[in-house]
Amino acid sequence: MLQGEQVTLRKVRQEELPTVYAWRFDVDNWVLTEDEPYVVPTFEQYVTEWRESSAQLDSAQFGMDVQGRLVGLCGLWGIDLHNRFAHIGMSVGLEEHRGQGAGRDALSVITDYGFRLRGLNRLQLETLAVNEAMIRTAVSVGYREEGRLREKAWVTGGFCDELVFGLLASEWHGKGDGDERG
Repeated sequence: MLQGEQVTLRKVRQEELPTVYAWRFDVDNWVLTEDEPYVVPTFEQYVTEWRESSAQLDSAQFGMDVQGRLVGLCGLWGIDLHNRFAHIGMSVGLEEHRGQGAGRDALSVITDYGFRLRGLNRLQLETLAVNEAMIRTAVSVGYREEGRLREKAWVTGGFCDELVFGLLASEWHGKGDGDERG
């Protein structure tokens, strides 16, 4: 388990997968986080996909736990050990925890995990330009906007830009909330 100020990153339990499935395929969440067509698999297909992706060496998936309650998901994917690089994905699925700091705390924890415990040099996250909460969260943790893919995603009847944010280990160590992380 990885502990933040208010969030613990931990393994998602089998009995929580129906909740994770509901969050993943909630259409309002989808249009803020995905640039793929909205296609909903069966629950059984999703569980199989979840198990397969959880076993991959190029990913590290965690549930975001606040006071014993699963509130979202966070993880690294596309981990490239040669180049010491990974992508970050996260979503606060439980609506009452959005805007309460759980996402920021989780992003800080997964960033520290990537740099300090996994020895990565670069972390990157991508988000749609309409996802203002994720943009604010990324910037507040220290990520910098590095690129804009113009009109990359088709979202609810129109094109939307995708933004790329990055952070280097040399920018993270000793930074953040003023605490020593390195």
